[in-house]
Amino acid sequence: MLREAKGIICDYEQSVSKVILYCVSSSPLSLGINKTIAILRGAKSTFIIENKLYEFPVYGIFSTFNKRYLQALIDILLGKELLTIKMVSKYENLPTLGITLTGQDFLNNKLKIETPFVEEMSNREVILLSDEEQELFHALRRLRRKIASERESPPYSICHDTILREMAKSKPLTTANLISIRGIGEKFVENYGNDFLQLISQYTH
Repeated sequence: MLREAKGIICDYEQSVSKVILYCVSSSPLSLGINKTIAILRGAKSTFIIENKLYEFPVYGIFSTFNKRYLQALIDILLGKELLTIKMVSKYENLPTLGITLTGQDFLNNKLKIETPFVEEMSNREVILLSDEEQELFHALRRLRRKIASERESPPYSICHDTILREMAKSKPLTTANLISIRGIGEKFVENYGNDFLQLISQYTH
């Protein structure tokens, strides 16, 4: 069963990698990383519409993937030398993605190269809490529910339980500590940071 699971994961990694390579190699325009990701995620920007990139076969194929995840995948393909960074012109010095000869052979099934990323990018850590930390966790959930109610939005739109469990475990007391938690960005800190930090400080005395 373990070997079968590894085989499925490997097939998935290979398929995702080939879709990205196809996007780069077949794009009618020379595109940088951000615009390549925009195509894969199905962005509806003026650039996409004016250049009719929504007609591209892989447009929106990874609409459920977040930008950071796709950026990491592209970095892996660059590291494997399946993709390369090239300049549009020596004057404008604009970096664009290009597929290498090795990448073409891999895409055309002439070459087998491992492109492992599932294990590297998976978050398998289970956060176990002490009784005291569990109490803080429930307090954080109540705060999240209160904020969500005030904003008339669902609690999960504020943050997920995994983030709250990490807060309860690490007890961040500064903005820098808070933003270091996986899943928390500047927008969260700006909108809710003070509320959560004040609550956490009550449990650290």
